[in-house]
Amino acid sequence: MEQVKLTRRSFVAGATAAGALAALSLTGCGGGSSEKKDDGAKSDGTAKGGGTIVAACSYKNANYNPIGASSALMLPAIQHCLEGLYELNYFSGKTEAALAAGEPTKVSDTEYEVALRQGAKYSDGTEVTADDVVAVVEANKANATYKDMLSFIDEVTAKDASTVSFKLAYPSVDSDSLLKERLSLCRVFPASEITKESMPTPPIGSGAWAFGECNGEDGGELNFTPNANYNGAKPANADAMQWLVRVDNTARVTALQEGTAVAGENIPFANSDQLVNAGVTVDSVSSYGIGFLMFNCQKAPFNDKRVRQAFFYAIDYDKLISNQLGGQP
Repeated sequence: MEQVKLTRRSFVAGATAAGALAALSLTGCGGGSSEKKDDGAKSDGTAKGGGTIVAACSYKNANYNPIGASSALMLPAIQHCLEGLYELNYFSGKTEAALAAGEPTKVSDTEYEVALRQGAKYSDGTEVTADDVVAVVEANKANATYKDMLSFIDEVTAKDASTVSFKLAYPSVDSDSLLKERLSLCRVFPASEITKESMPTPPIGSGAWAFGECNGEDGGELNFTPNANYNGAKPANADAMQWLVRVDNTARVTALQEGTAVAGENIPFANSDQLVNAGVTVDSVSSYGIGFLMFNCQKAPFNDKRVRQAFFYAIDYDKLISNQLGGQP
């Protein structure tokens, strides 16, 4: 199998798959430059195409349902293949138009309209419609995971086949920004495929990538091919992607060490030197991995806030960082 000649990267210690794999894909599309660019491109501003991006992933999941998706494996997979009207750029932290043709059009303080990108099609060649967007947003509004983040959207309707209207529950000083940010959660796929149940097979989408043969269980792999019908601003620049599902730390380390994978995530710090000695570039990156203590505040002694505070005062944070995180805060 031909592989992209890019620097092998190990996303270490708690980096979430959502952020890590989004960054991984863009780095792979950007070719072999080791220079860090905000947009993942080469230093000359071009992208080197071709090859297969092979990555070792640390999480497993076999539910491909985009509604309320939160799996550390499936969420980034879905984000590669399904578009939202707007999407969050993980490098800049800004929201950008994706399936939307541009910025929301303000009708009033609580009303906005969003036009779909002209000619947007799913990977099977069928057109994306405003009805699909409406159905997806409504399904996510009813989902336990996403509903609170979308509760400010009072009503969503299709003005016509390519325009979606939003009525907000209340005005705010940044309603348009909030709307774009939260709509990035709603990844669009055909209304006919929407279900509350677990989806054992991937849906079709309008993103740069399309799902191929997939097995999200440990030892399996997720395969992706470029979506030939994609007409957006960020097309796939590799021939294929293959995500190896390897929950065991040793399996991911071995894949990187042997060159079976060109990138990997969540590598133990204890294996960092081992990989460096094998020629792998190991990066320590900021992540959303959070360590925490959980208490049952309804029972003694944890119903006394002083007891809970005592636990936190008792933690030697410097030693914790040194012993468990390899000195990386």
